[in-house]
Amino acid sequence: MRILCVSTLKNEGPFLIEWLAHLMGAGVTDFLLYSNDCKDGTDVMLDVLDRVGVIEHIPQTLNKDQAHSGLRCVMLGNIQSENHVIGQSSVM
Repeated sequence: MRILCVSTLKNEGPFLIEWLAHLMGAGVTDFLLYSNDCKDGTDVMLDVLDRVGVIEHIPQTLNKDQAHSGLRCVMLGNIQSENHVIGQSSVM
């Protein structure tokens, strides 16, 4: 079964790789990620991940007539990156 994550990202660079790994570990197989006016290089990271085939990145500068290449999936979920929980260990 294929699971597609569709999300928009803005300035998520420090957490992007961990977020993707977390979702892949949870079973997400495909990513359609839109970037939105990033100032921290998130869009550059997404471009690289797109080039190597890990995700599909669409900068939010598309004209209304443009569309992504189309991914086939059974389930669709919109997962916001800022809802990713990062665990912290504490020293006792």
